[in-house]
Amino acid sequence: MSISTKQATAESAMPSPRIRGAAYRYGLAIVSFAIALGVGLLARRYGIGHQFAMLLFAIAVAGWYGGLGPALVAAVLSSLAYDYFFTQPLYQLGFTKYDLIDIALYISFAFLISRFREVRWRAEDKLRESEERYRTLVQHAPEAIVVLDVDTGRFVDANKNAVRLFGRSKEALLELGPVAVSPPTQPDGRPSSESAVENIQKAVEGADVVFEWMHLDAAEKEIPCEVRLVRLLAAERVLVRGSIIDITERERAQQALKERADLLDLTHDTIFVRAMNNVITYWNRGAQELYGWSSEEALGRPSHELLRTEFPEPLEQINAKLLQTDRWEGELIHAARDGKRFVVSSRWSLQRDAHDEPLAILETSTDITERKRAEQDHRSQADLIRLAHDAIIVRDPESRVTFWNAGAEKTYGWTAGEATGRVTHELLQTRFPVSREAVDFALQESGEWEGELTHVRKGGTAIVVTSRQSLRRDSHGAPAAIMEINRDVTDRKRSEEELRRLNEELEQRVIERTKELEAVNKQLEAFAYSVSHDLRAPVRHIAGFTELLQKHAAWILDDKGRHQISMILDAASRMGTLIDDLLAFSRIGRAETQNTTVDLSQIVKGVIGEFAPDTQGRKIVWRVGDLPRCYGDPAMLRLVFTNLVSNALKFTRTRDQAEIEIDSLNHSPAEVVVFVKDNGVGFDTRYKDKLFGVFQRLHSQEAFEGTGIGLATVQRIIHAHGGKVWLDSSVDHGATFYVALPKLGKANA
Repeated sequence: MSISTKQATAESAMPSPRIRGAAYRYGLAIVSFAIALGVGLLARRYGIGHQFAMLLFAIAVAGWYGGLGPALVAAVLSSLAYDYFFTQPLYQLGFTKYDLIDIALYISFAFLISRFREVRWRAEDKLRESEERYRTLVQHAPEAIVVLDVDTGRFVDANKNAVRLFGRSKEALLELGPVAVSPPTQPDGRPSSESAVENIQKAVEGADVVFEWMHLDAAEKEIPCEVRLVRLLAAERVLVRGSIIDITERERAQQALKERADLLDLTHDTIFVRAMNNVITYWNRGAQELYGWSSEEALGRPSHELLRTEFPEPLEQINAKLLQTDRWEGELIHAARDGKRFVVSSRWSLQRDAHDEPLAILETSTDITERKRAEQDHRSQADLIRLAHDAIIVRDPESRVTFWNAGAEKTYGWTAGEATGRVTHELLQTRFPVSREAVDFALQESGEWEGELTHVRKGGTAIVVTSRQSLRRDSHGAPAAIMEINRDVTDRKRSEEELRRLNEELEQRVIERTKELEAVNKQLEAFAYSVSHDLRAPVRHIAGFTELLQKHAAWILDDKGRHQISMILDAASRMGTLIDDLLAFSRIGRAETQNTTVDLSQIVKGVIGEFAPDTQGRKIVWRVGDLPRCYGDPAMLRLVFTNLVSNALKFTRTRDQAEIEIDSLNHSPAEVVVFVKDNGVGFDTRYKDKLFGVFQRLHSQEAFEGTGIGLATVQRIIHAHGGKVWLDSSVDHGATFYVALPKLGKANA
């Protein structure tokens, strides 16, 4: 057989590792039992007891190192041996209830020891896994990590990045301490040994210490670093872990940022730069003006401590958002050097290096204290108007809702919690009558705007509101808030639209009815003209034959007959006059006006001259003013003043002295007003509308003759000219008739 074949045969003949392990564990149980039994027997010879405890020790050894199976074997052997060798009668096996108790105790102890062994081994396995995981994390951590033994002052562990940073082998590095890899003094002028002891002591006391440090590599080159010290829990030694980050690139970037930031000194906005440990590295002029600290005083100090910053949420959450999005924006409360508190709108921007590692934070802040105070004032005032039925909204200059009253909730359906912080024109889907920019411009210019807007309620229903908006400015003149008062006029607009539609329908119906009335009036005028014309001949015949009868048969008739004939002639005469007036009235409606420039003074003088023969013997005082020119038909206007003067003469006949005034009023740029005033008997104004009707009279025929057509003729002529006529009178105090006619160039405008 070959050597290899022999080796293979020998290996196949050997038991497997699992069998060898079991043999070892059970052999250990038997050996430990044998040793305990031997010691027990030897002790009994010298009068020493405690054999029960010695056997328990054998079970403990078997269970601790062998497990549950060997422990049970040792327990069974120990219970048998104890009963045989140490229990009376000796060297006999017999089981009583007490023996059963001993057996139960041995077996329970075996189970207990095995359980303890299992728990401990699991804990040891987890500890080994944890240590291995920790060692792996340390070795692969992006930063350099060293572990320092505080008692010896030397490093006891270092990862590969620490070896790379310091330029020394791990073995060489573990022979050194922090002072040996640092220059004698730090950039702040303090000795490295003194600063190192101070920071290490803080870490030993439990603080999480972060600071900047200057290290030296093997070539004595200075390396700016950021160091974080944390004490490690160790039972025997005091250990401190140091996480070291090379910030050479960061400092270069910060220096470049400072150089670029010089331009920022020209602005009055508050701008400063801080490192990732919140230490201020740049402080512009705006920051000096707002907070009161000079650049020299602020540099190197943690910003949150210097400004006593109050955050709207935990700083850890803000930093997490900053690292995730490279920016953060919100409101902070800062304190100035004199203790004055400011509310600022703060914007943070994160700068990263070429390896995408955070380098620095640029913080820009705007003082909004006045704006916030104005908003608070608005809220205080809003408490008084919260229950108003109108929708009252207060929004900031960015149109975000800061107040939303109960009226707004009822009008739009959104609660105050849902609306606050939303942009109004986006929330309400506002439709403006003009562009939104025009509305904003009006607010900026005049401080107020008023108009109608279309909004959309929460359920999607569109409503129309009348909106009154007012702009409030702060003490610097900057816009602070806008108050908007809106009233739902949807129902009113709907009613107005319905009313407009009804008015249009009514107007159309009026137009149609007017056409119908005009047609009927024309028919009536034609009928009246025809009837009047046809009546003239019979009336003349009646008057003519009655005159012949009076002439040829008067001698036959008695006084009564002659009186009756006289009455017939008078009636026929009045009938003829009435027919003539009615024909003239009908002709006015049928005739077209021949408009031209009319001199009213000449017309009035002509009319007065015509009445001169009939007024001889009467005492009349005429007062005729300087009458204007107008635009109209001369013949028709002459008839107007003939009727008015005739009435004035007629109704002043009972006066000893008649006073008639004809003049004008110049109160309107579009028309001339001429009046005819007398001191006659006058009339009751309750019946003034009746005077302009055809055949309408307020006096008896016996008192004052007439047909009742004169004033109707006046009204028809004036209306045909686009004018109007009215009167003023009282009983026994005369009457005044006013006529309004268009001025030159204004007719038919």
